[in-house]
Amino acid sequence: MTNNMIVRRSWLVVPAYDVDAIGHAQKYSPDVLVLDLEYMVAPKHKQEARAVLGSAIRSATESPSEVFVRVDWKTRWCDVKAAIYPELRGIVLPGPELAEEIVDLDKLISECEHQRGVMPGSTELALILESPRGFWNVFKLATASSRVTAVGVGRVDLTMHLGREPQGDFRLYLYLMSRTLVVARALGKQPLGAHWRPGSRGGIASLKDSFEAARRSWRMGFTGCLCAKPEQVIPVSEGFTPPSDEVKKADHVLQAYQQDLQTGQFLVEVDDRTYDTFKIARCQNILTFAQACAKRDEDKKLSMELETQQ
Repeated sequence: MTNNMIVRRSWLVVPAYDVDAIGHAQKYSPDVLVLDLEYMVAPKHKQEARAVLGSAIRSATESPSEVFVRVDWKTRWCDVKAAIYPELRGIVLPGPELAEEIVDLDKLISECEHQRGVMPGSTELALILESPRGFWNVFKLATASSRVTAVGVGRVDLTMHLGREPQGDFRLYLYLMSRTLVVARALGKQPLGAHWRPGSRGGIASLKDSFEAARRSWRMGFTGCLCAKPEQVIPVSEGFTPPSDEVKKADHVLQAYQQDLQTGQFLVEVDDRTYDTFKIARCQNILTFAQACAKRDEDKKLSMELETQQ
């Protein structure tokens, strides 16, 4: 069976103007390489970063990673105009709050696609929610444009908006993750987010904590998250990849289910547990995503080997 599922587990963010950082990031082969025009570029370097963005995008696409550009909300119009190229897969948009903002940005992207000879409608949008209003309007935001393919959970601005709880997390964290997840799943968008623990998150997280944050999120239903440093790519990708023992068990259950279907049974007993159609669907999802992850990793490995030989 052919599996064409798109796998985007690790979204590694690097400064858009830093050629050395981009080259270093490519060695880790993230699923997605995000060229950043937001936090990693000082205001005085913004114009310079936009000027070299086209060459940076072309350089980044020499690796097997898909390339996105994260724009700064305050300068999104200038950033988007500088980012649209045929090699670009999409835009990471932090902080949207109103559907009208997405509609307007969609129009701008369409104009830029036309001007630069990019296939109409091919530039995707990944929305990162960072405010109470954004989370309240998540369904409207995600349906405002067909370009939206992913919806994710931001953290820094939310902490400032909502405040911290005594244990160090910001208020309503799991609720906001769940809200994002439900909407993304209902609309067929990729849910992005990592369930970090207080005191070890983002750029200060250890490799072990990065893996565990990704694994917790995968069990919730998320399939990828942003990475703040290259060393997180491998543990994050592994955390969002179904564990081998669960893949083996899912395969075993599905085989037993197929055999029972031939005898007219709709429930299957495996290792003293009963599996109904809902649990069977979960097993199928685990197996399908695991196969897609394995194919993605193999494709990246072959691509890196070919680059080394050239």
